[in-house]
Amino acid sequence: MPHRLFINGTPVAVMTASSLAVSLPAGRYSVTVQSSLPWFYSTAAVEVTDLLPAVLEIGNREKWWEILFAADLVFWVVKRFITLAAPWTWIYEVVTNGYFVIWLIYEWRIRKHYFTMNIV
Repeated sequence: MPHRLFINGTPVAVMTASSLAVSLPAGRYSVTVQSSLPWFYSTAAVEVTDLLPAVLEIGNREKWWEILFAADLVFWVVKRFITLAAPWTWIYEVVTNGYFVIWLIYEWRIRKHYFTMNIV
């Protein structure tokens, strides 16, 4: 999904990859990367000097959640073809809906720090 890049509150670019090269003159900047959904973003203070350019690396905090939801999707498809015994259907529903609620709470808590940003 594309992300928007803001420097000092001004939209600069739309990112389709995890890195983007932007040349800036020496100074201090507030760099914000915003998800396609405007309430998920991260902001970092970046200082650029004439001697050393600053490279901003952007990462995703969702790796483990993506693995968990992929496994759940596989179980969901299998469940459509195989009928589980009485307690296991109920247990599966409680577990899958439980960690979905936990994921929603997690997303709400990290919404202002959604991306990992390293300045190299």
